[in-house]
Amino acid sequence: MAHQLSIRKAILYSVNAVVSDPWYFVKLWLMWIAILFVPLIIGLPLLVFVTSLMPLAGLIVAFLALCTGISIWFLPSKLLLNFYDYESKNLSLRHIFKLFRLGLMCKLFIAFILYTLLLMAGLILLIIPGVFVAIRCGFVFLRLIDTDCSILEAFRKSYEITKGNFWRLCGLVILVKCLMYLIITVPVALLMFIHAYRQLQPAGK
Repeated sequence: MAHQLSIRKAILYSVNAVVSDPWYFVKLWLMWIAILFVPLIIGLPLLVFVTSLMPLAGLIVAFLALCTGISIWFLPSKLLLNFYDYESKNLSLRHIFKLFRLGLMCKLFIAFILYTLLLMAGLILLIIPGVFVAIRCGFVFLRLIDTDCSILEAFRKSYEITKGNFWRLCGLVILVKCLMYLIITVPVALLMFIHAYRQLQPAGK
């Protein structure tokens, strides 16, 4: 029997968590913005310079930068999973580097490419299949970050736990996307999504 998602519970949990310790979320947001954008500002001119001198080396650097950038984008999800499960508020760089191993970074990169291709194919087929893919495969990255499972297992599990909750998840995703567009509310939006992920996940799985 599929677990039923409660958007109300996800919202209440997220709001209560932020109200109880707003400084943690401010620090998380500032740290994420710094890690995400400072290397981009510094590294982009360097990448252009290297590419102009050695095109092949530039392509390799660009690939590694993209892989790293995708991992950094998902960084708050990993930290907030620890916050949700263990009430961990560790934001030290040493702790962060331990969370993201090279293998996980590569999996996230490959999963991102596959997800994007599936989404594009679905959108080309009259949009509705694209929405279906976006919702049913929406927990792929959280599953990878949470369990470090195989990519195929992450897609399978996401499809499995979202069964019977398509329209509720549509509503949640719209709300989360709106909050993420405000940038400063990204941690709050992600915490709502993580709460939904845990709600739909069978105990011990």
